[in-house]
Amino acid sequence: MALKNCKYCGNEFTPIRKDHVFCSRACQRQYHYEKRKKQNDVGDLKEVECVQCHKIFKQRHKNQKYCCDECKDDYYKAWRSRWKRPKPKRKVRTTMNNLDMRARRQKETGISDGKLEAFKDCPEQLQKIIRYQQEIGRAYPIDPNEKRVIGKRARS
Repeated sequence: MALKNCKYCGNEFTPIRKDHVFCSRACQRQYHYEKRKKQNDVGDLKEVECVQCHKIFKQRHKNQKYCCDECKDDYYKAWRSRWKRPKPKRKVRTTMNNLDMRARRQKETGISDGKLEAFKDCPEQLQKIIRYQQEIGRAYPIDPNEKRVIGKRARS
């Protein structure tokens, strides 16, 4: 292949491929570094206002919007918090709580769960059966002094 001149330093070199334009990696890196530096060069430093704290500062490069990293972080934290959704509230009563409540009711009344469900529409009949179960010793009231209506949910 024919000799070429390096795009950065101008030295002649023998290219390995036909699209080579630099004599070495070092020349290639230096060329692109200076190219980027020219693109980002502000020239005379502009004085602009910080987007977050509204303080006036001199830019270090042409895209700089914030005077310091703290202002940038604060701005993005505030921006992200606007898009966060609040977590939904969890249901208080779970399946296990429901099963515990049923087991407690069975222990108090001495009646199986199926029979308790059959009497849920007529609580008077259920109360009579509960009193009878307590008299013969099959039902276990949690607190004998407590006036509790079994079959209805107590309100607090």
